Amino acid sequence: MRRRDLLKAAGVLAAAALADGAEAQNSTAVYASPKGSDAAGDGTSLKPFATLKRALDAVRGKPGTKTVYLRGGRYELSETVVLTEADSDLRIEGWPGEVPVLSGGTVLKGWKQGSTGRWETKTALNFEQLYVGQDRRYRPRFPKNSYHRIAREMPPVEGRTYDRFGFDGADIDPKWANPEDIEALCFQIWTMARLKLLRVQGQTAIFSGGTIGAEGYQALAEGKRYILENVKEALSEPGEWYLDRKSGVVTYLPPFEEKLTKTEFVAPRLPELLRIEGAKKVAIKDVTFAHAAWICPPKGYSFYQAEIGLGAAVTVNGGREITFERCTIRNVGAWGVAFGLGCKDCALKSCTLTDLGAGGVKIGEPALQKDDGKLTERIAVENCLIAHGGRVHPAGVGIWIGHSPYNKILHNEIVDFYYTGISPGWSWGYGESGAHHNELGFNRISKIGQGVLSDMGGIYTLGVCPGTTIHHNTISDIESDEYGGWGIYFDEGTTGALAENNLVYRTKSAPFHQHYGRDNIVRNNIFAFGTEAQLMRTRAEEHRSFTLEKNIVLWKVGPLLGSNWSGEPGKNFTLASNLYWKTDGAGKVPAQDAAGVLADPKFIDAEKGDFRLKPGSPALALGFVPWDMNQAGRS
Repeated sequence: MRRRDLLKAAGVLAAAALADGAEAQNSTAVYASPKGSDAAGDGTSLKPFATLKRALDAVRGKPGTKTVYLRGGRYELSETVVLTEADSDLRIEGWPGEVPVLSGGTVLKGWKQGSTGRWETKTALNFEQLYVGQDRRYRPRFPKNSYHRIAREMPPVEGRTYDRFGFDGADIDPKWANPEDIEALCFQIWTMARLKLLRVQGQTAIFSGGTIGAEGYQALAEGKRYILENVKEALSEPGEWYLDRKSGVVTYLPPFEEKLTKTEFVAPRLPELLRIEGAKKVAIKDVTFAHAAWICPPKGYSFYQAEIGLGAAVTVNGGREITFERCTIRNVGAWGVAFGLGCKDCALKSCTLTDLGAGGVKIGEPALQKDDGKLTERIAVENCLIAHGGRVHPAGVGIWIGHSPYNKILHNEIVDFYYTGISPGWSWGYGESGAHHNELGFNRISKIGQGVLSDMGGIYTLGVCPGTTIHHNTISDIESDEYGGWGIYFDEGTTGALAENNLVYRTKSAPFHQHYGRDNIVRNNIFAFGTEAQLMRTRAEEHRSFTLEKNIVLWKVGPLLGSNWSGEPGKNFTLASNLYWKTDGAGKVPAQDAAGVLADPKFIDAEKGDFRLKPGSPALALGFVPWDMNQAGRS
């Protein structure tokens, strides 16, 4: 054990001794262990309770600070853990060096090996995710490693929803088993609709429900991609599984290295593991939350954007000073954590959120709150790893901020999502917005989009957002499907934002793009290696879109400026004192930047991601100020 862990253990043991002894004053401590007993235990360190629920019951209503210590092991939750105002001044801590796991799932047992090498068991549970150890296993699909394409678009039903499309050949077979359990994953533009098959009529697939709306971006349009998931006849590759709900039989195709007697399967049951309602001063440390379920509704599921209509494994509403530190949230069917209505001064610090069905962290609400008591504000997400999201709902976002101000998103690593890394704002245009004075700094965002959806950004902003700062972030490898793989993306109405000291490189569309907005400042950034363009502006307006100054722009292919640069330079937009360089030396300074310079910036090795400047870089003479790029990400 490292010295730091020894010191921590000594501190916890000292606190435990104090709490167990007669000297404890104005504090209460109880203990729980999967090896304990709710019936025979008394909550001491020697005779712990078996469940968190029993431990919480024992401290609820006690004066002063209450602490629940959790020994390592798996706690199978029978119901969602709920903390209310009566649970204020509470600490829940994992025992040093041990890993307590609050699980919303059930271990499937009784597996038998069939003659074909398949493993089977029987269950009364209904579930749509399955985990082997900490690894998600997937249901069988057609096609295996690509997509089908919609052959014909059908008009929306009564102008309200799209619920059918035409298909080619034998892409969908009406003779497949259990057709009501087959789901079509229909990729639109920046969303994916998950629709349940109702029937096949000729070469038309008809679903039990439709998309959330009939807008053009919701269409099941000709040429759009789709996958058929949970098809029994597609069960053929190691790691796939299928639950026949009629018979209750679960069939699994094991990879070669897995052994029947040494493999643990967990099927999630609870959609929500922890809910905090109105509590104050709750600190949760060194606890793992795992196996939160999501079940597709009978009429399917779709949403407008970012999948914020989905729930989270851990939800806080009306919480004050709620802190999660060194916690893990993994293997969930929807979002990891949600700070909802009326949360203030809460924090997620040094946590790990991984294998997420949708997104990582939701902050605030989609509705503008006029009541200060209902406003969510001053939430910190710091030094966290948020990774491998969108596994069920690809449009999930690493960190989403609705109508919520004064939040700090600092020193996080956000990697492997299919839509967007960080997204503050939930208004389109120049109307009133509650998302202002948010700080997004020192984050490392990479591997976003991956060719699955379109119209996305490493950091994607919406609406009027004065005081919002985007600084010292490193953003790379943004790849959209059709269009819109941008690094920093100021979308509809973004106003009053400052983006400075950011490194953005390897993006499909452009490292920087503004759809439309007003009076944004973009300075002292490095924008490199866009494919379709380097700097993009879509809508010309009468006011000033942005001021873009003292940046370094480096590219190999495509034009420097993309989309629409109409309007009067200096009035409708400003380009000032930027350094431009195309790697083959053939680039030109845009006419709109009278003080711009064409010169090699002298990076140490930009091709390999080392954007430090060599001595004598011409960027320095333009006023460019270098920064330590190693500060981005977790500390």
